[in-house]
Amino acid sequence: SSVAELKKRGEINTEVDFSKQIKMYFNSCKTLMQQANIYYKENNLETTFVLCWRFQHLLTKNMIKHPQYNLSEYSTNRMDSKKLLKE
Repeated sequence: SSVAELKKRGEINTEVDFSKQIKMYFNSCKTLMQQANIYYKENNLETTFVLCWRFQHLLTKNMIKHPQYNLSEYSTNRMDSKKLLKE
């Protein structure tokens, strides 16, 4: 698969429903990275890339638009997610 195809696959299911708590999306990000680590250890690099791309797309493109994203009660979640993004 090409990088463009993998990116497209990674952008599937990254829409954010503003009526849902943002905490749910932070938990989803954490789960995506846990899954990506498992696939990486199994040397499944395409799936690892797709999951990492989905994580970054969800976090940097969609979650930041959520009305709860900048609330102080989620500052730890934001910092943790940004750390995962750098890894």
